[in-house]
Amino acid sequence: MKNKTTKFGYLELIEEEVILPSGDIHETKYIKHPGAVAIIALKDDKLVCINQYRYPLKENLIEIPAGKIKFQEDIIEGAKRELIEETGYTFDSARIIHKMYPAPGFCDELIYFVFAKNVYEYNGNETFIQDIDEQIEVKLLSLEQLELLFNDGKLNDLKTSFAYLYLLKESCDKQTNWNNVFPIFDDWKTI
Repeated sequence: MKNKTTKFGYLELIEEEVILPSGDIHETKYIKHPGAVAIIALKDDKLVCINQYRYPLKENLIEIPAGKIKFQEDIIEGAKRELIEETGYTFDSARIIHKMYPAPGFCDELIYFVFAKNVYEYNGNETFIQDIDEQIEVKLLSLEQLELLFNDGKLNDLKTSFAYLYLLKESCDKQTNWNNVFPIFDDWKTI
Protein backbone atom coordinates (compact mmCIF):
# COMPACT_ATOMS: atom_id res chain seq x y z
CA MET A 1 0.00 0.00 0.00
CA LYS A 2 1.29 3.44 -0.87
CA ASN A 3 0.45 6.55 1.13
CA LYS A 4 1.42 10.17 0.48
CA THR A 5 0.71 13.37 2.43
CA THR A 6 1.19 16.84 0.96
CA LYS A 7 0.82 19.86 3.26
CA PHE A 8 -0.80 23.13 2.16
CA GLY A 9 -0.73 25.45 5.17
CA TYR A 10 -3.19 24.03 7.69
CA LEU A 11 -4.61 21.56 5.11
CA GLU A 12 -3.18 18.22 4.07
CA LEU A 13 -3.85 16.28 0.88
CA ILE A 14 -3.87 12.58 1.75
CA GLU A 15 -3.39 10.03 -1.04
CA GLU A 16 -3.87 6.42 0.03
CA GLU A 17 -4.43 3.01 -1.42
CA VAL A 18 -7.22 1.34 0.53
CA ILE A 19 -8.82 -2.08 0.50
CA LEU A 20 -12.57 -1.77 -0.01
CA PRO A 21 -15.05 -4.09 1.77
CA SER A 22 -15.30 -5.98 -1.55
CA GLY A 23 -11.55 -6.72 -1.39
CA ASP A 24 -10.75 -4.41 -4.31
CA ILE A 25 -7.85 -1.98 -3.99
CA HIS A 26 -8.75 1.65 -4.61
CA GLU A 27 -6.68 4.84 -4.64
CA THR A 28 -8.39 7.62 -2.71
CA LYS A 29 -7.55 11.28 -2.16
CA TYR A 30 -9.01 13.56 0.47
CA ILE A 31 -8.31 16.77 2.36
CA LYS A 32 -7.48 16.60 6.06
CA HIS A 33 -8.89 19.66 7.84
CA PRO A 34 -8.45 20.77 11.48
CA GLY A 35 -12.18 21.42 11.92
CA ALA A 36 -14.25 24.57 12.12
CA VAL A 37 -16.83 26.40 14.14
CA ALA A 38 -19.88 28.30 12.84
CA ILE A 39 -21.79 30.70 15.07
CA ILE A 40 -25.56 31.16 15.04
CA ALA A 41 -25.53 34.47 16.92
CA LEU A 42 -28.64 36.49 17.69
CA LYS A 43 -28.68 40.21 18.39
CA ASP A 44 -32.08 41.78 19.01
CA ASP A 45 -33.74 38.63 17.55
CA LYS A 46 -31.76 39.00 14.31
CA LEU A 47 -29.12 36.64 12.96
CA VAL A 48 -25.63 38.12 12.83
CA CYS A 49 -24.36 37.54 9.29
CA ILE A 50 -21.50 38.72 7.15
CA ASN A 51 -21.41 39.65 3.49
CA GLN A 52 -18.07 38.43 2.19
CA TYR A 53 -16.44 38.03 -1.21
CA ARG A 54 -15.43 34.43 -1.90
CA TYR A 55 -12.72 34.30 -4.52
CA PRO A 56 -13.25 30.67 -5.65
CA LEU A 57 -16.89 31.55 -6.44
CA LYS A 58 -16.15 35.05 -7.78
CA GLU A 59 -19.10 36.43 -5.80
CA ASN A 60 -20.22 37.71 -2.43
CA LEU A 61 -21.99 35.36 -0.04
CA ILE A 62 -24.19 36.03 2.96
CA GLU A 63 -22.75 33.80 5.69
CA ILE A 64 -22.82 33.27 9.41
CA PRO A 65 -19.47 33.93 11.10
CA ALA A 66 -17.21 30.88 11.00
CA GLY A 67 -13.63 29.80 10.93
CA LYS A 68 -11.16 27.05 11.59
CA ILE A 69 -10.49 25.79 15.08
CA LYS A 70 -6.97 26.32 16.39
CA PHE A 71 -5.01 23.32 17.65
CA GLN A 72 -6.51 22.09 20.98
CA GLU A 73 -8.82 25.13 21.13
CA ASP A 74 -12.08 24.83 23.07
CA ILE A 75 -15.04 24.93 20.64
CA ILE A 76 -16.93 27.69 22.51
CA GLU A 77 -13.76 29.79 22.89
CA GLY A 78 -13.06 29.34 19.17
CA ALA A 79 -16.61 30.48 18.41
CA LYS A 80 -16.14 33.57 20.57
CA ARG A 81 -12.80 34.37 18.89
CA GLU A 82 -14.23 34.02 15.38
CA LEU A 83 -17.34 36.07 16.21
CA ILE A 84 -15.21 38.92 17.58
CA GLU A 85 -12.73 38.77 14.68
CA GLU A 86 -15.39 38.82 11.97
CA THR A 87 -18.16 40.96 13.47
CA GLY A 88 -16.97 42.81 16.57
CA TYR A 89 -19.65 41.04 18.64
CA THR A 90 -19.20 38.66 21.56
CA PHE A 91 -21.31 36.61 23.99
CA ASP A 92 -21.35 35.54 27.62
CA SER A 93 -22.79 32.08 27.09
CA ALA A 94 -23.33 29.72 24.19
CA ARG A 95 -23.80 26.05 23.48
CA ILE A 96 -22.94 23.57 20.75
CA ILE A 97 -26.19 22.58 19.01
CA HIS A 98 -24.98 20.42 16.13
CA LYS A 99 -21.99 19.25 14.15
CA MET A 100 -21.75 18.15 10.52
CA TYR A 101 -19.39 17.14 7.74
CA PRO A 102 -20.01 19.62 4.88
CA ALA A 103 -18.15 17.68 2.17
CA PRO A 104 -17.42 14.09 3.30
CA GLY A 105 -16.73 12.89 -0.24
CA PHE A 106 -13.35 14.63 -0.31
CA CYS A 107 -12.71 16.28 3.07
CA ASP A 108 -12.82 15.25 6.75
CA GLU A 109 -13.73 18.78 7.97
CA LEU A 110 -16.16 18.74 10.89
CA ILE A 111 -18.08 21.97 11.58
CA TYR A 112 -19.43 22.61 15.09
CA PHE A 113 -22.48 24.88 15.21
CA VAL A 114 -22.57 27.12 18.27
CA PHE A 115 -25.73 29.00 19.26
CA ALA A 116 -25.38 32.31 21.14
CA LYS A 117 -28.24 34.61 22.13
CA ASN A 118 -28.01 38.24 23.18
CA VAL A 119 -24.67 39.00 21.58
CA TYR A 120 -23.24 42.46 22.15
CA GLU A 121 -20.36 44.64 20.97
CA TYR A 122 -16.94 43.50 22.16
CA ASN A 123 -15.08 46.16 24.14
CA GLY A 124 -12.26 44.13 25.70
CA ASN A 125 -8.56 44.90 25.71
CA GLU A 126 -7.46 41.99 23.54
CA THR A 127 -7.05 42.84 19.84
CA PHE A 128 -8.54 40.52 17.25
CA ILE A 129 -7.45 40.90 13.64
CA GLN A 130 -9.35 39.70 10.59
CA ASP A 131 -7.56 37.55 8.05
CA ILE A 132 -6.28 39.57 5.08
CA ASP A 133 -8.84 37.97 2.73
CA GLU A 134 -11.78 38.81 5.01
CA GLN A 135 -13.36 41.90 3.49
CA ILE A 136 -16.50 41.75 5.62
CA GLU A 137 -19.72 43.74 5.91
CA VAL A 138 -21.76 42.81 9.01
CA LYS A 139 -25.52 42.40 8.52
CA LEU A 140 -28.26 41.68 11.06
CA LEU A 141 -31.04 39.73 9.33
CA SER A 142 -34.52 38.91 10.60
CA LEU A 143 -36.12 35.52 10.03
CA GLU A 144 -38.31 37.16 7.36
CA GLN A 145 -35.26 38.58 5.55
CA LEU A 146 -33.55 35.19 5.70
CA GLU A 147 -36.67 33.57 4.26
CA LEU A 148 -36.68 35.97 1.31
CA LEU A 149 -32.99 35.32 0.63
CA PHE A 150 -33.51 31.56 0.94
CA ASN A 151 -36.56 31.53 -1.36
CA ASP A 152 -34.80 33.76 -3.91
CA GLY A 153 -31.83 31.38 -4.05
CA LYS A 154 -29.51 33.95 -2.49
CA LEU A 155 -28.69 32.05 0.71
CA ASN A 156 -26.19 29.67 -0.89
CA ASP A 157 -23.80 29.01 1.97
CA LEU A 158 -24.45 25.63 3.64
CA LYS A 159 -23.72 26.90 7.16
CA THR A 160 -26.07 29.84 6.79
CA SER A 161 -28.83 27.78 5.22
CA PHE A 162 -28.56 25.42 8.19
CA ALA A 163 -28.72 28.39 10.59
CA TYR A 164 -31.86 29.70 8.87
CA LEU A 165 -33.54 26.27 8.95
CA TYR A 166 -32.55 25.82 12.60
CA LEU A 167 -34.06 29.19 13.54
CA LEU A 168 -37.17 28.39 11.49
CA LYS A 169 -37.52 25.07 13.32
CA GLU A 170 -37.13 26.81 16.69
CA SER A 171 -39.79 29.31 15.64
CA CYS A 172 -42.13 26.54 14.49
CA ASP A 173 -41.60 24.52 17.68
CA LYS A 174 -43.16 27.43 19.58
CA GLN A 175 -46.35 27.26 17.50
CA THR A 176 -49.17 24.98 18.56
CA ASN A 177 -50.90 24.57 15.22
CA TRP A 178 -48.62 22.85 12.70
CA ASN A 179 -51.20 23.38 9.95
CA ASN A 180 -50.23 27.08 10.02
CA VAL A 181 -46.66 26.08 9.21
CA PHE A 182 -47.34 23.22 6.79
CA PRO A 183 -50.89 23.70 5.50
CA ILE A 184 -52.66 20.64 4.14
CA PHE A 185 -53.35 21.09 0.45
CA ASP A 186 -56.56 19.61 -0.96
CA ASP A 187 -54.90 19.00 -4.33
CA TRP A 188 -52.33 16.56 -2.95
CA LYS A 189 -52.78 13.14 -4.44
CA THR A 190 -52.56 9.91 -2.53
CA ILE A 191 -50.63 7.15 -4.27
